Amino acid sequence: MSTNGRGSRHEQDDVSRISVAYLILGYENNRNAVIGFFRNAKSSANWVTDAILPTVGSNIDWLWKEISDARRRGVKCRELTDITKDNLSHCKKNMARLDEFRHLGGMAVNFGVSDTEAMVIVPSLAPREERSIQFIYSDSESVVEYKRQCFDLLWDRSIPGQTRINELEGGEESLVAAPATQTQTVIIDRIHACMECKQTFVYQHEVDEHSRAIGHKNFRAFPVV
Repeated sequence: MSTNGRGSRHEQDDVSRISVAYLILGYENNRNAVIGFFRNAKSSANWVTDAILPTVGSNIDWLWKEISDARRRGVKCRELTDITKDNLSHCKKNMARLDEFRHLGGMAVNFGVSDTEAMVIVPSLAPREERSIQFIYSDSESVVEYKRQCFDLLWDRSIPGQTRINELEGGEESLVAAPATQTQTVIIDRIHACMECKQTFVYQHEVDEHSRAIGHKNFRAFPVV
């Protein structure tokens, strides 16, 4: 606060600016957006990834520098991902550099949410590489709150990363890994809500089981991204 009784220019800008959501174009702009995401975080920076991203992100030095700096400021950094045999070594490396690291099988989305910002990776058919990743950014309070609720729901359904790692290294299968058949791979890309009892579900088979057991038929699906 300035000593002349008026707010600073920065404070005035903060009051007057309009919350936004937009697609970020270009590698440098996307890189700067990620840097800003961690530097602007005050108490938490959380992200959800699919099974591919831990392998891509584990060797991006500038990213881990920002995460390390944020943690030194007291920001709690947490990641939720799908730990598999293919990304196991990268997940072990990432887990050692974060406050908390958890597993939920079938994750098919990539997004991050902090105290005031949310970022979503744009789906693409191109090979996943650092320089090809694009984000949608938002500092809208409603968007940030929705992403925080999505993260919390998924986080509550997950298991500790070390538990999943022990299962894979011991040849066992996680009790909360996505159920799958030979003809269908189960993924998580939306949250299902029963509009009659307000319960939420992350897998379609849970919706089906709830409907058969309770008789409820009114469900809505909310995309995670």
